[in-house]
Amino acid sequence: MAIPQRPSPGATTAPTSPLACNLISRARAPSP
Repeated sequence: MAIPQRPSPGATTAPTSPLACNLISRARAPSP
């Protein structure tokens, strides 16, 4: 998870961290 294969929009310059990844995943996931 250190180097994302696909550059996420809005997270290109942001450091890839577990917390950031989790936040991005939650933001992308459809809220129930």
